[in-house]
Amino acid sequence: MPIHRNLALLISRPRFVAAVAVLAFAVVLASNLILKMDRGFDFTDEAFYLMLAQRPAEYDLVLGLFSYAIRPLYLLAGESVSAFNRLGAVILAGLGVSLGWAVVTRLKLSWRDPDAILIAGTALLAPFLYYTYWLPTPSYNWLVLVAGWMLALGLVLLESLPVVSAFTAAFAIAVALFTRPPNVMAYGAIYLVGVLCAFPGNRARLVQLGHTILFGLCFLVVLAASLPLGTMLNQINGYFVVFGGSHPNPFSMRDQQTEFLRDGWVWWASGGLLLVCMFARCSGRTVIARWGELIALFAIRAGPANSDSSLSGFSA
Repeated sequence: MPIHRNLALLISRPRFVAAVAVLAFAVVLASNLILKMDRGFDFTDEAFYLMLAQRPAEYDLVLGLFSYAIRPLYLLAGESVSAFNRLGAVILAGLGVSLGWAVVTRLKLSWRDPDAILIAGTALLAPFLYYTYWLPTPSYNWLVLVAGWMLALGLVLLESLPVVSAFTAAFAIAVALFTRPPNVMAYGAIYLVGVLCAFPGNRARLVQLGHTILFGLCFLVVLAASLPLGTMLNQINGYFVVFGGSHPNPFSMRDQQTEFLRDGWVWWASGGLLLVCMFARCSGRTVIARWGELIALFAIRAGPANSDSSLSGFSA
């Protein structure tokens, strides 16, 4: 027994030091990115986002309604481009920390546990990987990520805080309304599957879905009362008159998914590893869970190094 205890202590100390180092690394990277968001500017897409954020109701047609969702953030930032970018990054950081806290609480881990520290570091850093492939200005893609991260938080809280989960999921779907209908249907279907898996009885499932629908209706009422619905309908109609039901930039969804599986293998492979670690911990196989998160985090961090970054102007 003393030998076993000493061996466990010998292994635990390096893991704790490595976990703290990873967390500090994540904090430094996130902070450095936020500080440097006043550098560089893209005169095509980024200018387009800012024009829509400034005057979303003054265009005859728009590609999506995301401008009405990002305008409050733009005003909150004092119409400053750098503050607007930083506010979007801070929101992502907050969602990441919230999801990490929910996972650690759900697993009943002590904050001194190396696994809890690794989860916190991973959750903090993961949302910022969005900036590897897109512009720093909040936009349609940013809203999709925010809604998805909130949905993930709602799924984690399903069993422990079902009412909070319903509120979070409803808010996530309300945010997704400003993107595209397929996103709303996809997020709704994912949450429905989560409810079916989390609750064993139909009564509990119906209660949870009822809470979610009730919160969703409340959000819809607030949005309907605060948004210029007539103008939005005219803009949507103007879009259909010009483009019909197609996207102005034709692309194949199948080709996009194939390209992601081929070029972004680090992302889905690391995500699969994290999922395996979660199930391993739940089943008592702690060896896999202890080291899997660390491997996945370093793989995710090293993966984008070989790809072109949209933040090349921020590296100076």
